[in-house]
Order: sequence, then C-alpha cells, then structure tokens
Amino acid sequence: MWNVNVDTSGDGTPLQGLDNMKFTRGANTHHAIELGTSSPTEVTLRGITFEGFNASNSQNDSAIHVKRTSGTVIINAIGCSGTVSYKAEGTTTVTVVSDPVTASVTVKDLSGNAIQYANVFVKASDGTGPFPFEETVTEIVNSGTTATVTHTGHGMANNDKVLIKGASLQANNGVFSITVTGNDTYTYTMASSPGSSPTGVIKATYVAIFGRTSNVGYISL
Repeated sequence: MWNVNVDTSGDGTPLQGLDNMKFTRGANTHHAIELGTSSPTEVTLRGITFEGFNASNSQNDSAIHVKRTSGTVIINAIGCSGTVSYKAEGTTTVTVVSDPVTASVTVKDLSGNAIQYANVFVKASDGTGPFPFEETVTEIVNSGTTATVTHTGHGMANNDKVLIKGASLQANNGVFSITVTGNDTYTYTMASSPGSSPTGVIKATYVAIFGRTSNVGYISL
C-alpha cells in the first residue's frame, strides 16, 4: 500500500508518482492507496488500475483510504480502471469524479476573427448526461450571503458552476460557482443577503462555461 501524505493546500494536485500503476489486492484485507491526514483536499489519479478491491465504499478493502477526519476530499480519477472506491474517516465527505471533462470555446465572427470579451454560456441541454439538467432541488437555506442547497445525488465537484432558477428570492437565482459539502449538498455565495430563505419550485442545471472571452476570444472551464 502507498501512503500518500502530502502537506499542501490542495488544488487538484496530481499524484504523479502513481501514474499508470496497477494495484492488486492479495489475500489480506488492505487498501491500495492511503491519503494521510495532511494530504491535499483535491487529488488527481491518472491511469491507475485497481484489481480485486471492494467496489463498495467504507470497506476495509476499498481501493482508497482517506484519513482526513473532516472536510471534503475530491478525487479526480482520469483513465483509471476498476472501481475507485474509498473508505473515509470521521465526518470527511469524499467525492470521486471519473474522467472529468475539460472544455473551451473560441468565439469568432463570420470572417474568422476572434471576438474579444464575448459573453459565453454553455449548460447541460438535457438530462441524459451525468450532470443535472433542470433538476428540482429539495430546498435552499440562506444564511447571510451563503446559500446551502440540498440537491440529492447532484454529482458535481468543487468549483463547478450551476444555474439556479425558480427561487422566490432573486438573490438566489443565477449562475454560481459551488462548494461541495456532501453527495447531496453544496453551497454558493450570493451578491447580497436576502434575509430569508427562498420558496418555489427551484431547479438546478449544470453550467460548463460561463463568462467573457479573453482578448483573443478564448474561454475555458
């Protein structure tokens, strides 16, 4: 078992020493990778094969052991095979994002010239993909400028963007970058404090790209 205990702030840090490795569970119960108590809160695994480990989470032979005891840990699994299961300690919330997609847009006019500072809005177009499309959320609770959303099985990761609409309070509606706090919850920050929590049929849709292009007409996730 590899003990990966890196003391860094964590922003999707790739664990490059493990790239393309294969971990096979033998007769004894164990994990393939252990993320120590000071490991990054977001890590990236590339091309790793997990063979024979429990496909269920929270088991003594799940593929990854997350030893942080609180907070949220994001595991980006790129090109990995086998189930990237995990066991988390304490109240730590772990989200595994398999093969995260990157996307970019270059906006041009009819002559092929890049358009500077164009507004770009790319969102999920239907419910057939892995991300939410006009899914009704259970509730939103406001505290100051922080909105906490209960959204069952949202499947999103930290810093993803979401379009919220249908809330009775205008401050809650719009496109926001989220902080994931659980498999069924996330928060976002509003421009102002509405003073109460919204009602209504509130829907959430994943937004891939939102913003203005650069001086060369480019914008990415």
